Amino acid sequence: IFLRLPDGNIHGQGFGDSGYESLRSLETGQSPVLTSVDLQSSYTRDQLTSALGDIISAYNANEIRTQAGYDASMRFHDHSDHMAVGRLVDSARKQSPGLAALPIKYYIGYPIHTLPPNVSDQDLADKSAAFYSYAQYDGAVCRSQEQCNQDAALGAYLERMYTTESMPQN
Repeated sequence: IFLRLPDGNIHGQGFGDSGYESLRSLETGQSPVLTSVDLQSSYTRDQLTSALGDIISAYNANEIRTQAGYDASMRFHDHSDHMAVGRLVDSARKQSPGLAALPIKYYIGYPIHTLPPNVSDQDLADKSAAFYSYAQYDGAVCRSQEQCNQDAALGAYLERMYTTESMPQN
């Protein structure tokens, strides 16, 4: 599910073409509302948290997997959107009836590109297919294996997947 929310930029300052809106500014209360890039939806923090809880419930999830919001953000620098999403999903889990008991797994974003590859074969094919599906909505990412191979960082992400539990300790 793509909510089409604006890219908040690496530090949460947003971009001019989306009015400098960001998940971070919504989450921290700096902005009262966040509007989707297609101008079809707007969310307050409470509405977005509720929507996330509704999505999790609608799929009858037996576990939650999301971007890292807490542990990783303390140890590793990641994109502001990744960290905000992890915290918002955790809030949704805690606030939604029946979801608080679900196990949650946090995935690391940008910091993994220098770690050893740990995704291959069918897992890599599945991850790549999901990534390329998303890529049609994000002009800043590669859209094929050939394009990803030309970008050292983006290409590296596909072959790696680490959670806060599997991240090597310094």
